[in-house]
Amino acid sequence: MRLQRGNKTRGGAMVEFAVTMPLLLLMTVAASDFSRIFWESTVMSRAAETAAKYGAQDNQSSAKYADMQRLASNSSSHLENVTPTADRVCDCPSAPGTWVNCLDTSCPNYGTPRAYSRVRVAKTFSTMGYYPGLPQNTSLTWRGFMRVQ
Repeated sequence: MRLQRGNKTRGGAMVEFAVTMPLLLLMTVAASDFSRIFWESTVMSRAAETAAKYGAQDNQSSAKYADMQRLASNSSSHLENVTPTADRVCDCPSAPGTWVNCLDTSCPNYGTPRAYSRVRVAKTFSTMGYYPGLPQNTSLTWRGFMRVQ
């Protein structure tokens, strides 16, 4: 007596599942990493902006670098290894973007230079896994820049 199998495609779904599952898992992990880098960038951007706003309140606040750095750190406290730096820069309207000494310079036909509060927030982002062709560590840097009132 010979046994006959009625369906010759039996087990095909298992093979398809075994072939596609690693690809689906890789896509899920990659999407998770992309979400993490986007979220961390957003947090860092807001931290830099918040600290720059604090420094832009007035000339006294713009010189409180430690307070601006602390505010940026507190705003991004749930992220690891974030490094904030803060400073104040000045320019003259006749040469925008050319930094001058805030205390010793007088701008021609203007007087006191315009002061800006500047905060930089940096961090190294590491992916959860290795993706061929993509770096595993990426440097994220965000800057907050505002004119002092």
